[in-house]
Amino acid sequence: MLAALVLLARPALTARVAAIAGGFLGLAVAVKLTYVVAVLVALVWTWFTAGRRPALRLVASAAASSLLVIGPIVLASPASAWRMIVVDQSLRGARDVGASRLALMVGASSDAVPHRILAGVLWALIAISAVVAVRTYRWSILWVGLLASNVVVLAATAVYFKHYSAVLAPAIALILGAGVQVAVDGARRRGVPGRTLFVVVSIAIACLVAVQLGFVRADRVGGRFPRAAVDRALGGSTCVTADSAAPLILTGWMARNIAHGCPVVVDFTGHVYEARGAPSRRSSEAFQAWAAAYLLTGDRIVLIRRPADQLDATTDALLAKRPVLLDRPQVLVLGPAP
Repeated sequence: MLAALVLLARPALTARVAAIAGGFLGLAVAVKLTYVVAVLVALVWTWFTAGRRPALRLVASAAASSLLVIGPIVLASPASAWRMIVVDQSLRGARDVGASRLALMVGASSDAVPHRILAGVLWALIAISAVVAVRTYRWSILWVGLLASNVVVLAATAVYFKHYSAVLAPAIALILGAGVQVAVDGARRRGVPGRTLFVVVSIAIACLVAVQLGFVRADRVGGRFPRAAVDRALGGSTCVTADSAAPLILTGWMARNIAHGCPVVVDFTGHVYEARGAPSRRSSEAFQAWAAAYLLTGDRIVLIRRPADQLDATTDALLAKRPVLLDRPQVLVLGPAP
């Protein structure tokens, strides 16, 4: 995405450069469907600044690179791909994030007042940089337009996770960079020494990094995965089920499950979106029944996402009948039924 935005800001945007930028945009869409908005913004920008031919090249290239990634998935199972990628996502139940959503978009990991204040300061810096950049560099309109459209999309989406803030990162980085460049150029014209500018900019960058590291530190969860202990607990298994693909991948049991013909679930909690209109996993009878049926097919069960799984009392009672083979912080391994 960052490469595409830089290419599209070139003063002389040719059809070839637009096609290369479109290829990058298509790969971004294949990773996160939200980037479709970026393709639309880039299309409008290219059409009005470079003409119809480069714009059509951009769209065609974006479609080709995106299909290169998701095409095999669609061809393997068209109906499932449509249901999971489009239908399930559009039917996600709403989650009320409220005023904290804007803070989450710039990396805040808490509703605490200090985090909201710091997030407000960051948004103020972004807004000032955007105004300054647009007044100075014509091509920065693309970056500001992309940022504004993606903020609207993220504000309106029914479900929001903290990592969604990465969608805004490329545009924010370029806008802040442009704002700093304008400020530095203005200071130079006023005779401010280069060494002074270097110190001021370095301090500003250090402050921004410190703020983000503070957000990251406050958001740290979990610890090191006890692979050796889990491997011992899974010894002698035929099929291993889990509430996340992570422990199966880390222990090699994802490949073994496939080789043994065992049920394979990549997104355990995401299965709730198959239960149309369910407000939460805990209140979805369909999800609870499916979760219990899947987990109990394994002769070993690995649970690492409690209580985020939102398993209800009935499902917990069924799992409680299995013997505990390993109980570590955030890692529970259950054995075969007695």
